[in-house]
Amino acid sequence: MSCRWHIRCVDCNETHEFVDATRMLDVMFSLCDHAAAIAALAPLLAEQPDELWIQVGYQNGSAKAAWFLQHLGHRLCPIDEYGDLATDEDRKPQRDAATLAAMEARRVTKEIKQ
Repeated sequence: MSCRWHIRCVDCNETHEFVDATRMLDVMFSLCDHAAAIAALAPLLAEQPDELWIQVGYQNGSAKAAWFLQHLGHRLCPIDEYGDLATDEDRKPQRDAATLAAMEARRVTKEIKQ
């Protein structure tokens, strides 16, 4: 069954809503995973709000960098239109493998630099 997805700040109980973002759970996980990078773009996007934005899907709205900046360091999680939070078990298996590989690469890089 398809449903609409948004992102919830678990710490503040606030939701970043998207427009009709059905079947976009993977995208929501990616946005949560890269929240700090999105937040870092907030000053740039604020300077050119009519020219620059982060488009999500086709006509599903945009990721509001200011919202991600406001919730920087908080626990962000995809939430469906019924109010249920997604879990790591909801991630696609290939996504989990990519995340683990990226974490391992960062760990090895950090060890090399030390």
